[in-house]
Amino acid sequence: MNANSCIPISDIEGRWSWIQDPWYGEFVLKKDGDSHAGTLNDVFEGTYGDKIVDVTVSNNHIKFTRDGRFGIQHWEGTLKEEDGVLKIIDGRWSKEHGSSGSFSADKKD
Repeated sequence: MNANSCIPISDIEGRWSWIQDPWYGEFVLKKDGDSHAGTLNDVFEGTYGDKIVDVTVSNNHIKFTRDGRFGIQHWEGTLKEEDGVLKIIDGRWSKEHGSSGSFSADKKD
């Protein structure tokens, strides 16, 4: 599957590791009725159980919202399979009131 392929939304379900240097952690995405949701743990800042809502996948693009202890963040990036591992590459996150940056993620299971 290349970066231009259509990624089925069911492929995003599972445990992921992520990094927003220096922040890092894991998130889990699950099917929740007709949509997907999850939780995110930030090991670096010590926050656990932030909610992931508004998950959408369109072709090879993923978007979701992190609703956590330090406010709302919008995350999005390109889904790409490399060596049998689904990844989010060229990820961007932004807070509702200003700061933004890059992130990447690898699906673990």
